Amino acid sequence: MLIITLCAGILICYGIPTAGTFFLAHRKKGIWKAFFSGALAFIVSQLLIRIPILQLLVPRYAWYGALQLYPWLYGLFLGLTAGLAEETARLAAIRLFLKEQTGKEYGLAFGLGHGGIEAMLLVGPVFFSGLALTLTGREALFPATPAAILTSSASLPWLFTLEHPSWSCTASGRKKLCASWRQPSCCTHCWMPPS
Repeated sequence: MLIITLCAGILICYGIPTAGTFFLAHRKKGIWKAFFSGALAFIVSQLLIRIPILQLLVPRYAWYGALQLYPWLYGLFLGLTAGLAEETARLAAIRLFLKEQTGKEYGLAFGLGHGGIEAMLLVGPVFFSGLALTLTGREALFPATPAAILTSSASLPWLFTLEHPSWSCTASGRKKLCASWRQPSCCTHCWMPPS
């Protein structure tokens, strides 16, 4: 069951953005430009700006350390910073690269690029490493219980945290599947031609 859910997660992370964009590109010209503009917006906003700031600059402030003691506030802070960074980058990418592309297909491709590169760079490798560990017989490295995460130095605590790794993979895959549909649809609904 674990191998099936890991393979399904890999398929979701890499297959949906790629297949969706090929489908759209077959119907309309200029789709790849929108796809790569969305991917670039995510890479610049998250990987090159927001995450380095959160790792290098913000931890120097005492309020950030105190904020981590309150999971709800910390989550709200991380969500707000992600939203500000991503929406600013989306607007900039649309205004800079996609002035003439105003159809809903371009918005869909932009969202597939934005959410797709996130899945391909951040979530997909986790599924690949989990599959590699499972196929090499090292699935014992998956923590059996949440308590095992705290006591095992050999485990990969960021990989699976529920009691059964296959359920954790399924939950993660479902979340990414929903995001794969939500991200492009939000970009399509909010798609406004620059004036």
